[in-house]
Amino acid sequence: MAADYHVRRAQTAQDMARVMALRQARFGAGRDEFDARATQIMVLEGADLRATFRLMEYARGADMGAGYAGQFYDLAGFSALDQPALELGRFCVDADAAGREADVLRLCFAAMAGMVDRLGAALLFGCASFAGCDPAPHMPAFGLLKPHISPHWAVGRKDKHTLDLTDISAPADPMAALRSIPPLLRSYLAIGGWVSDHAVQDFTLGTIHVFTGVEVGRIPPQRAQALRALAGQIDLS
Repeated sequence: MAADYHVRRAQTAQDMARVMALRQARFGAGRDEFDARATQIMVLEGADLRATFRLMEYARGADMGAGYAGQFYDLAGFSALDQPALELGRFCVDADAAGREADVLRLCFAAMAGMVDRLGAALLFGCASFAGCDPAPHMPAFGLLKPHISPHWAVGRKDKHTLDLTDISAPADPMAALRSIPPLLRSYLAIGGWVSDHAVQDFTLGTIHVFTGVEVGRIPPQRAQALRALAGQIDLS
């Protein structure tokens, strides 16, 4: 880990105020009802907060519907999962970290890896967001997601404001489409992640998001080893 970066839990009222300020700046929304039972993670560069996200633990798949993603997606299909799951949410990176997103994301995923191992989680999941509620600018990216729709987990529909990804054609310029996929979602896909067969328009936050999952046992071994090595340098106790 770079000497000027460190990762820790938010522990004090001042920590939480900083987390909410960054969240407000990036999402336009602060605290919600899920924060009380979440672990808030801070990625700092020196004294500056560069990224934050929250993690919520579920003992088994049947509990996942009570979380944030469960507001938008029918997660009854995960009732067959009898192992713990970990939900990632409210992920945001400070605008001043521009150009260093790769370093920040690597630390975030290492922190997640440490929590996954501590919990013994089989699944990491969340909502990956695209800016704005208009799907038109994102159609090339959505077309590129089509091959990544999960073949074995059914994510049901709860909201009428959905966009069927299976109806979208492959993009004419795949490289441009790839660059338009948010960095967090690209990172999910790079370690074997998958998406739901539909996107949801969230008019409260002004985004369109897809349900995204990573099955821990399917992460490529070399990637998992590298993340665990970095996670060993992070203390989230």
